[in-house]
Amino acid sequence: MKAYIPFALISLFASVAEAGGPAPYPARVEYWVTASMPARADRAEYAVWSYASNYSEYEWRVSARAGVVTAQLAPRARDESSLGLPFTPRTEKFAGASSAIHVPDGWLVAFNHGEFGAALYWFNEKGEQNYKVSDNQVVAFAQLPDRLLAVEGLAHMTMSRGSIIRIERSKDQNRWTARTVGQLPFAPYAAVVQHDGRIVIVLSDALVQATANGELQTLLSDVPWTQLYPNSAAMGEDETRVYVGMRQYVAEVDLTTRKLRMLVPNAAFLNKLPKDQEQRIRKESGG
Repeated sequence: MKAYIPFALISLFASVAEAGGPAPYPARVEYWVTASMPARADRAEYAVWSYASNYSEYEWRVSARAGVVTAQLAPRARDESSLGLPFTPRTEKFAGASSAIHVPDGWLVAFNHGEFGAALYWFNEKGEQNYKVSDNQVVAFAQLPDRLLAVEGLAHMTMSRGSIIRIERSKDQNRWTARTVGQLPFAPYAAVVQHDGRIVIVLSDALVQATANGELQTLLSDVPWTQLYPNSAAMGEDETRVYVGMRQYVAEVDLTTRKLRMLVPNAAFLNKLPKDQEQRIRKESGG
């Protein structure tokens, strides 16, 4: 079984002229630079940083191909064509699929519209038949050698919840089913599978690693992307670092040292606030 996700071009440079920003930029994140980030203890400066980052016009999506991690500008609207489906999935209630994975008898398709509803469906190869598997808000599929898992959940206002589910085809009913195998402390945004079957999961407020049985290990408990809405995760061939695409930055986490860097193509891509706005935010934050 193979999950279908968009791959970034592995050319050295890409253009962002269509976004009205500086161009060109290196698509390979190994050529990006570290952006400074104030400490959370400095409430005023951190508030300015967070506000500027959240209102950046750039949002980056990461992917890996042939061991190379690249980043490209994320589309402003949902793009079903990037899922690799040979049909446009529609049900009586849902349209606009968020993710999909090919299975032996067809496709598993996730519709995830946040607080407006979600569901996991099975479709046959041509999309002519379907049934609902569950009401899970699937964010990403995780294909392991011996099982298919997915991370699901929702972050909305003050709520943030999630779980790991196992998706399998029941032998007696000949239908796909989903059941919870582990709980997540927060809502998931993205996930990437390692060669040994462990899953690195990007949560709204943490970065964790999960085993196939849903056992969790926290990698980072204090992450800066809570308001930056991560959308993707990728690893290089040696799996020593995980990269997270989000608004304004690509985060790089060293899985050995647990050190975090926030990357940009160059300083010209950093959103700058007007001086009067910075002063107002500092004042409101007690600075």
